[in-house]
Amino acid sequence: MHDLIQTIKTTLIENPHIDTSIRVRGLFLQPPILFEQKSGLRNISAQYALPPNLSAAEIQDYAEILCITFNHKKITRDFLRDRLAEVCAVIESLNPEITDLHYDRNSPIKIYDTIVGVCSAFTSRDIQFYLDGNTWKKAKSDPAYADKFNTIEQIAPLDWVPAPETLDQMIEQHRLRKEVLTAPQNLRHETPFLT
Repeated sequence: MHDLIQTIKTTLIENPHIDTSIRVRGLFLQPPILFEQKSGLRNISAQYALPPNLSAAEIQDYAEILCITFNHKKITRDFLRDRLAEVCAVIESLNPEITDLHYDRNSPIKIYDTIVGVCSAFTSRDIQFYLDGNTWKKAKSDPAYADKFNTIEQIAPLDWVPAPETLDQMIEQHRLRKEVLTAPQNLRHETPFLT
């Protein structure tokens, strides 16, 4: 793991395999955390263990630099896959729930999507939903999904494609919150996830 940490740190500064002039957009977001902050709902994001001395932003930058460098034909597909798989293996060793995800582990794109999902604080079920090919367009083509999605978007913007179970969790939390907040003061009870 120490070697991987050093590789990532070095790559983010300068590395002969990586064209550092192709710096990443410099933007790092964790949509579920932003959603929790804006909506007041809780337990929508996931917190994963990461290698010591590496932030989620650094890991995502490293993965993105590798992909951009591959797109510029400066590294091979095998090199890209192997480096991404190395990062993913460390993440999996620290977060066993990630090993339960089902995807083509020979696909650099799927490995990259898994790394970004972890770094973005998506739950494993949200990562799996996306790995299963559920893009914005595909997911919203299902009327039931679109209806739930639109209901939640009235609370706060959704900047990712949550799994249907995540949408159900959001809707239920919002419903309970409204019940508690509209109940007469003398009938209100403690609701831990609302505090």
